[in-house]
Amino acid sequence: MNKETFEINAIHEDDMPKFMKKLGLWEDYQKGELKCLCGEIITEENLAGFIPKNGKPYALHSILCQNLSLFPRQTR
Repeated sequence: MNKETFEINAIHEDDMPKFMKKLGLWEDYQKGELKCLCGEIITEENLAGFIPKNGKPYALHSILCQNLSLFPRQTR
């Protein structure tokens, strides 16, 4: 049986403030001004993920809320 493997990068919620500060997003997040790719305000309850730019974790392309239309069908 041939199984494909892949790496999943994750951030523990305890590390989120440090990660977001490094990206320069923490203040906007705290003020309720950080927006998802779709325009929704990002909150602790709806933050779903970050899309890195060119595969570099600290070069951010987009932030995603839990709006399912933002995710490819095969990942739902």
